Amino acid sequence: MKFKSTRGSVAGISFEEAVLSGCAGDGGLFMPESFPALSRDQLRAWSALTYPQLVERMLRLYVDQDEMSDQDIRGTYTLQTLLTHTHTNIVNAHTYKHH
Repeated sequence: MKFKSTRGSVAGISFEEAVLSGCAGDGGLFMPESFPALSRDQLRAWSALTYPQLVERMLRLYVDQDEMSDQDIRGTYTLQTLLTHTHTNIVNAHTYKHH
């Protein structure tokens, strides 16, 4: 997966380069050059995953194996925090009524 600037003059950047750079040289933000297509079967299978497992699968879509191994992804601060989080609602969703 390669990343490009939202302003268009920087492209072909690796995940590592994008993260370490912060912002693109043209002042834009980095975004994927393309977005992976997910099949209905894949989404259905993912619906049974725990939240940390889902985050891991989603990260893998954007981070190439040669840049970060599965073990390294599992070892990230975010996933370690999610794995040790004991609250049943990791993401709280509220419904608000429009008046």
